[in-house]
Amino acid sequence: MAGGSQQIAGNLPYFLFFFFFPFLLFSFFSFFYFSFPLPLGVVFFSFLFIFYLFFFFLLYFIFFNLFYFLFFLFSYFL
Repeated sequence: MAGGSQQIAGNLPYFLFFFFFPFLLFSFFSFFYFSFPLPLGVVFFSFLFIFYLFFFFLLYFIFFNLFYFLFFLFSYFL
C-alpha cells in the first residue's frame, strides 16, 4: 500500500493543477476587474510564495512518513 508521499507523487499533476488553478484564474480575470493586467513582479512573487508553500508541504509529508516508517521498523525490536 502506498504511503502519503507516494500518493502525492502519483497524483502530482492533478494536485499541482488544482493547487495553481485558483491563482491562474485570479491573475487572468484581474485584467477585467482592475482594467489592467497585474504587474509581472506581483505574479512572479505570488507564484514563488505558492511554490515555497507547496515545497514545505511536500517536505512535511516526506518526513512525516519517514518518522512512521522508522517507528514501524524499530517497533519490531521492542
